[in-house]
Amino acid sequence: MRYRSTNYPMLRSSRIVLTLFSLGLMFLLPKGTFAQSFEINWTGAYGSGSGNFSATSSGQPAGTFLLTSIIGGGTQGGDPISLQGVPGYGYNDNLIMPTSSPLLDYRGFSIVDGTTGYDFNIYSLGPGLYYECSSNSDDGCNPYPTNGIVLTSFTITETPEPSTILLFLSGFGVLLILAGRKVSS
Repeated sequence: MRYRSTNYPMLRSSRIVLTLFSLGLMFLLPKGTFAQSFEINWTGAYGSGSGNFSATSSGQPAGTFLLTSIIGGGTQGGDPISLQGVPGYGYNDNLIMPTSSPLLDYRGFSIVDGTTGYDFNIYSLGPGLYYECSSNSDDGCNPYPTNGIVLTSFTITETPEPSTILLFLSGFGVLLILAGRKVSS
């Protein structure tokens, strides 16, 4: 004979509510399933810079992403930065190719220093050839990047986006709850 707890209907309804909540997250957070997040780091004459950039697939060519924003802020030379729209300084296109070489094209991406207001464009002129130019010195980015200052390092690393992590954890939580059901005898 099985013994059922008097709160069995409540446990079942709680599981249903939790499952519906998790499914709702999938529909409310579709950006996390299609967007990507990339940690981009560089070092050059204007100091070290980094940021966690949100991007979406541009579709052409395959493996190309359009940077759309900086998640949680970024810095260059210790100053806060923001991503410029397209086209901005240096006629940027904000495209990255994290799985090919070079990682950027000749138009690159542009940022604005939140403290000084100077514009910066980071771009490539071929595999391993990464450059940065600035409106501070007008060193070759107006209207297109041509002869900026060579970067000593440039990397792009894919990172999980916060909404993707939330979606994963909520699904994992539902599985744990369903697996943890106890049937007492």
